Amino acid sequence: MGLEVDEADVADLIEEYAEELTTEELKELQISHSGVMMELSSEEEVEPEEKLTSREISDILGKWKEVSDFVEKRHPEKLSTGRASALFVEKVSHILS
Repeated sequence: MGLEVDEADVADLIEEYAEELTTEELKELQISHSGVMMELSSEEEVEPEEKLTSREISDILGKWKEVSDFVEKRHPEKLSTGRASALFVEKVSHILS
């Protein structure tokens, strides 16, 4: 690809991020963030087209347990994988209830 980065490029990037935002820029950022959060929270939850049987739910959860155990044993970032796993279980529990 031929991309080269020199010290001047790095210095420019650091300088851009070192500048503090103005009050107006912070307000715009907050408004933008609020809009995105409202969009995410207003999305309708889609009902599954068919109900799962107890057996299907048990099979899915068994497979998840197997994947979860594998990742917890082999992934170097234990805290991140634990959080992701807990989030997944929380969301799946909500869907299945």
